[in-house]
Amino acid sequence: METRVKVVEGEIVTLREESREHRATSAAIMVVLSDLRTITDELRTTTNELRTTTNELRVGQEELRVGQAEIREEIGTIKRSVGNLEVSMKRVEGDVAEVKAGHIELRNLVAGLIR
Repeated sequence: METRVKVVEGEIVTLREESREHRATSAAIMVVLSDLRTITDELRTTTNELRTTTNELRVGQEELRVGQAEIREEIGTIKRSVGNLEVSMKRVEGDVAEVKAGHIELRNLVAGLIR
């Protein structure tokens, strides 16, 4: 019987040791889980920030496209205005040439009358 009691006492000691080990393992697991929760929360925050940044970049790109389209339209308007101005300048140059020719002709006529 004494041998049996000693065996049971040995088993109790072993069980207590295993229980302590399980508690230590459980505590370590809880620390790891807490760290994983923290990392998960940080990843969620980073993901949300990246989504926000991505959306802002998309808006910025759209604004840039709109701005570029407006600039192209303005450049087209300016080119048309320059073309119209060139046509007008040619007309004015033609008118000036006619006025000069008329002035020369008039001067010749006046000179002819004076002689």
